[in-house]
Amino acid sequence: MIELAGQLFILLAVIGAGFICTKLQILDTHVSDRMTDFLMKVSIPCLLISSIGTEPLADGSSAIWYCGAIVGAYYIVGITGVWFLLGRRNIPRGRRAVLTCMAVMPNTAFIGFPMVGLVLGENATVYVGMMLMVFNIVFFAWAMFLFQGKMTLSAKTILTPCNCATVIMVILFLGNIQLNDYVYKLLHQFSVLTTPMALIIIGINFAGADLKAVLRNRVLYVLSGVRLILLPALLMAAIWFLRIPDTLRMACLIGMSCPGSTLASVIVSKEREDRTFGSEAVVHSTIFSMITIPVWIYTMQTVLR
Repeated sequence: MIELAGQLFILLAVIGAGFICTKLQILDTHVSDRMTDFLMKVSIPCLLISSIGTEPLADGSSAIWYCGAIVGAYYIVGITGVWFLLGRRNIPRGRRAVLTCMAVMPNTAFIGFPMVGLVLGENATVYVGMMLMVFNIVFFAWAMFLFQGKMTLSAKTILTPCNCATVIMVILFLGNIQLNDYVYKLLHQFSVLTTPMALIIIGINFAGADLKAVLRNRVLYVLSGVRLILLPALLMAAIWFLRIPDTLRMACLIGMSCPGSTLASVIVSKEREDRTFGSEAVVHSTIFSMITIPVWIYTMQTVLR
């Protein structure tokens, strides 16, 4: 636990660096947008493929499919449950879509990768790649349907660099094909940028938010409670009864206990008149996830002993 706390302090320090640099006008939201593009199109795809490394996962090839099934079931239950619970309160469709997305969709790309790599090692990030692929499919098909009343799933939304890299990763993984040492080192040069860039982007987002307003908004506390406590608790209870590797249990819990998705916040901002709500929800849940994620990790480690 002490080692985990030390590593988390380092992550917070990098977030703080992004925050300070933004306040000093060294960085801004334009830089954040370009960094996000680089992460999603270059750095994370390289991380996914290089996660195969030079040694196969010891869990077996079936584990990655279990990961996809678990995460898919999580989204089905989470989105359906929150959507209908809000419907019983006669909340308008647009508002229900906003609250559902911000409560259920996690920031797997920016928080999941660093945390899983920190706790379980680089090889375990193959699970995060599968989570990210399921996220993209669910988000652009189902979550967008909540907003617009129609499916937006298309080749453009499916054939993203991250999804293509995930397919390559799965093929290499299932075929037990190891990367050439020089190829691995080349990909690794880009993949190591994932964690610091993602954390700096979070710091930039913090700097652009009105933290006092964020911490005063009662609705955000409810959303963060569902996102960070209720849904991870239900997931942990469900996967405890499954016969799956402990590494997969921990990876799924970390991935699904991440704060609200930045991609969901962008869509929320486009669909709502209140343009700041999505970013405020992400900032709020990210702040409190610095407490809840370590607690979930410690809880799972204690249970698995």
